Amino acid sequence: MVHDQNRLINFLEDRLAKSFTHFLQRRRADLIKNIGLKRNGAGAPRALIIYVANAVPYYVTGNVFRCPVIDSHAMYWEAAEMVRIMVENGYVVDFVDCFRPIPEIEWERYSVVVDEGNHLVEAPDLPGQIRAYYCTGLHWRFHNEAELRRLLEFGTRNGLLLPASRVLAPNFSDQKSDYIFWWSHLEWMKFFHPSSNRQEITTSVTFVPNRIDRDHTKREFLWMGSHGAIHKGLDLAVEALRSLPDVNFHIFGPIDNERRFFDWLKMEMKRNPAIHFHGPAQISSAKFQSVIKNCVGHIYPSCSEGGPGSVAQTSHFGIIPIVTHTANARSGSLGFTIHRDNTNDIIAEISTHVKHLISLTDREIQQKSEELIDFTRNIHTREAYSSFFRQFVERIKTNPKPSAYV
Repeated sequence: MVHDQNRLINFLEDRLAKSFTHFLQRRRADLIKNIGLKRNGAGAPRALIIYVANAVPYYVTGNVFRCPVIDSHAMYWEAAEMVRIMVENGYVVDFVDCFRPIPEIEWERYSVVVDEGNHLVEAPDLPGQIRAYYCTGLHWRFHNEAELRRLLEFGTRNGLLLPASRVLAPNFSDQKSDYIFWWSHLEWMKFFHPSSNRQEITTSVTFVPNRIDRDHTKREFLWMGSHGAIHKGLDLAVEALRSLPDVNFHIFGPIDNERRFFDWLKMEMKRNPAIHFHGPAQISSAKFQSVIKNCVGHIYPSCSEGGPGSVAQTSHFGIIPIVTHTANARSGSLGFTIHRDNTNDIIAEISTHVKHLISLTDREIQQKSEELIDFTRNIHTREAYSSFFRQFVERIKTNPKPSAYV
């Protein structure tokens, strides 16, 4: 019945205006049950995944790529891929949408639980049950404190106090898990409970471009991100370029939804006409690619990330990252990583790295870009994500209940 209901919703979503899909989403089942039952049988071990469910019904009905939002964020495809890999490895999967009210869970039914939220603390201790905290960011306390510092320092520099926009609720799943996923640099795992086994994972991207003809004679830069402009360091990039008014800087993201910050940004754009706001990026579009073919650097000085998809995506185009160490970007090692946390220091370092990239020869820029593209095609793809998650499933099958940190 659940599958029939979701199949009808999928059909309607494909044929109705996007403005109506929110109505349909509210009627999607919170718990999608028995995925893989027909293939693996009633006696198969069961797994519970608590994550974002948008694309999962499309996997169930045969084509995950029919999901309308499949290319708007990597998490939608990744969630469905987790299900596919679990099913192909013999599990029957139940899936709970982490953004909906969580139904009552019969914990004893499951051999494996993968939770992106704080639900493991509610589970009773069950012998033999494997629990994994699917951690998509840095520790919640570090994350929140970092954003609050950024907001206060922005207010000090610009006389404008803004509210926090990316605050995380406390999450203690790391204290109740056998495994915890880490996304980019292992050093950030020091904030989590030491008893959980670490499981590496990687960020996928929604679009892998063919190699495009890039104009290496240009020296333009960009910032690309989602909501939370100050959290993700857009203000620092803009302020760093005050001393470089001839450098074209392109901004991609829904920043106009952050009204008070956007008012500040509009004043900055009046002072510096080389700053250009484009709205949300359509990665595969000719318009986006006409801009990024002139860009040499992606400035992304975020205060806390779990492996930023935006940097992974632009790295496929060979756009060299200028990132903070708290941005936690794998490809930062092929660009420039700022290891300071004081925002005035970050602003100064951004300016230094921009000047350095401008000073490089076309050949040097091309070499750095090619190295970055080669690295990214091995790390930040859907195939790579599948490989990493498959390693986890194989690991729990051969070592069902680890007793100590590995």
